[in-house]
Amino acid sequence: MLEYASFTAIGSREENQDRFLVLANEADGIYWFAVADGMGGHRCGGQAAEVAIAAIERSWGAESHSNNIPDLITQLINRAHDATRDLAESEELQPPQTTLAILAVTPRGTYSGHIGDTRVMQYSQVGLVKRTRDHSVTEMKYASGEITDSEMALDPDHNLITQALGGAHPLDIRIEKWDLPSGDLICLASDGAWSLLKDGDYKVLLASPEIRVATGELLNQRMRLGPDNADNATFLAIRKLAR
Repeated sequence: MLEYASFTAIGSREENQDRFLVLANEADGIYWFAVADGMGGHRCGGQAAEVAIAAIERSWGAESHSNNIPDLITQLINRAHDATRDLAESEELQPPQTTLAILAVTPRGTYSGHIGDTRVMQYSQVGLVKRTRDHSVTEMKYASGEITDSEMALDPDHNLITQALGGAHPLDIRIEKWDLPSGDLICLASDGAWSLLKDGDYKVLLASPEIRVATGELLNQRMRLGPDNADNATFLAIRKLAR
């Protein structure tokens, strides 16, 4: 059994281009979560995120009983990518693009897949573990040893991503599986949300008896204290309950 909370805010932008999705089959213990962050530098980023999420929801309804979760995540991401590209063709638009992160929590394990810099993270008493690594120039610099982990947040290229749904490049879909112990916290976050949070914030959520209340209070506080040019921010917090 899971408990989960959601938060989304427009920040200082004219439009909230983030979208998220929660699908639960509690009888079978299967839960799916997704966050898409429409790219504001591309026209109709909000539409791209909405089309991607809608494609996932439609496809999940037909494939939800699949036993091969990694293949299903890959299919869902590819269908969202195709739907985003179709949007550009149908509307004759500059190619709209969006990031995407998907999480599946099932009795057989916990799985994540992503494109772009929307993240899936796990927090426990041990600390924070990034279950996705950004498709970004900053991440490439870190992987090559050009910058350290502590320098990543200050890197001037932190907002340059190398993969997005609707883009021209072939997708580099990364799937990971891990175990989710009872009490651990999983978070899906657009860059407008994770860039505001510190390690201690996840600790507060982990310890909170009311995750829905704590998530709303924490993110609202961080948005108020954040920069004047705050981005859209979307955050899902998921916690596995002890039986």
